[in-house]
Amino acid sequence: MNEAAAASKALEDVANNQVIMMELVLYAIISIVLILLMDLWAGKVIGNKQSMEYKVLRIPKYISLFIICGFTVIVGIMCLYNQDFSVTRSTLTYFGVPYFIGLFYYLIKMLRRVRSVQKRRKL
Repeated sequence: MNEAAAASKALEDVANNQVIMMELVLYAIISIVLILLMDLWAGKVIGNKQSMEYKVLRIPKYISLFIICGFTVIVGIMCLYNQDFSVTRSTLTYFGVPYFIGLFYYLIKMLRRVRSVQKRRKL
């Protein structure tokens, strides 16, 4: 069997519901930790966590956490109640897209807020 045939066979392997949940839980944990680290960094750069500039970041943080946790719960319920739920390995890679969207959304909002606070302090 050559490498191309082995690669196509590996992509067509089926991931059952336990493999799906394990991957989603890893994605969720890593995403939540990264969001909390970004939030910690934003708090240090802005300075005071009681300031209005920092409090404005609560809504984007909660929205990104809602996206991440909501997708994990929805797919988790599907895996829990449908024991035959399975996807191919190539399709399983697309399950990481909502986690990327949540992280990227918070990253953009946080960096914009930090940049505006830094510009305001320079004036």
